[in-house]
Amino acid sequence: MKSDHISYRRTILFVILPLFFTIFSIASLLSLIGYIIVVEPENNARNIALIEFDSEYVNRVSSKELRNGTSAVIKTQHQELSTPIEENNLPTQEDKKRKTTLTHKGDSAVKTKIISLKKNLNSNNKSIKNNKRPVIIQASVDPSVNEKSKQTEPIISAFGDIIEVGPYGPLPKISETGLKPLNAYASKGAADALKLPPESKKIAIVVGGLGLSEKVTNNALESFPQGVTLAFVPYAKKLQHHVSKARKKGHEVLLQVPMEPYGYPENDPGPHTLLDNLNKRDNLLRLYWLMSRFTDYIGITNYMGAKFVSNKDNLEFFISELRDRGLVYFDNGTSPAERMKKSLNKLGVPYALTDVVIDMRQEEDFIIESLDHLQTIARQNGNAIGYASAFPVSIKEISRWVKNLSFRGYELVPLSAMANAETQYATQ
Repeated sequence: MKSDHISYRRTILFVILPLFFTIFSIASLLSLIGYIIVVEPENNARNIALIEFDSEYVNRVSSKELRNGTSAVIKTQHQELSTPIEENNLPTQEDKKRKTTLTHKGDSAVKTKIISLKKNLNSNNKSIKNNKRPVIIQASVDPSVNEKSKQTEPIISAFGDIIEVGPYGPLPKISETGLKPLNAYASKGAADALKLPPESKKIAIVVGGLGLSEKVTNNALESFPQGVTLAFVPYAKKLQHHVSKARKKGHEVLLQVPMEPYGYPENDPGPHTLLDNLNKRDNLLRLYWLMSRFTDYIGITNYMGAKFVSNKDNLEFFISELRDRGLVYFDNGTSPAERMKKSLNKLGVPYALTDVVIDMRQEEDFIIESLDHLQTIARQNGNAIGYASAFPVSIKEISRWVKNLSFRGYELVPLSAMANAETQYATQ
């Protein structure tokens, strides 16, 4: 009996336990291999946000080549903070002017330095100089943002000096040399407009609501000449792809920012709307989310916003951010503009205001009449700005109307040429 008990203990000690540890070791090894093969590449893919400027670069450089670091160097340094994130911990004006920016993750800040590509992505890109160096940006992660909120679309930018890392992705900024996104992303037509004779009658047309429907967006890009300025909503998929395509065709681009209207939330512009009752920090984080959906825009235009802009404090915070980032503001005529205009002038932000909302009614006759009214204003004042939404009937009538505009003695110009500030434009 005693011999059987000893034999049983030896079996456990020399057979079962070694077998258990062997199985455990094999399972751990397989888990580690699975993490290396599957999870780690996905994490790397999520952590790297490539900022796209021109689709021709995307065609030449694969995301894999950019991610493995053969074309660029990205350095990060983690620094512990002893205090939680509060309003006074947000980036200061000095932070915005530096290439190194602070972004928050819990109680730590990620200090990210963007280093330009060490070698050209294209052997024929000799025209890319100074502020037009392609760069890769590593997007920081904010704990309040889920995976769907982060900017994950592969992007490349040729204007690295006017882009910084924000809590949710890339944000525009003024470069150390003073170059503003308004000037850098302005189309060639803006510089040409400055050469027009003083007596020239100029007309700018902005069409908004683009990006949500791929069919409508492609129709607009195929129908409109490059002088028409295009405004994109922040919620659509493949936004950067459409924006890059628009810029390649010579269009200037605006970002549409949703602001609280009267009647909210029944009248709801969409997620991340800037709200009248939110504190400055929360609205600023919402604005950062909206501004990081894509790059290459010269400025911002409102989507609704009558209640938000009625608050002086809201206006000053919002307009100050535009000023500090070198952007133009375009009022699309759907909210009262007088209070906004006063604040824009006070803070020295370039802006443009709508003279005619072209498609208040989605009817051919009404749109044609509105376009003729726009032409009358240009004849009387020397310039005029019209705004329309990307309805099929609007795209059809506007594209038809602008074809013969020059024969009628008028010049179609991009929006930046109508902003109330003298500007120097970067060479495209």
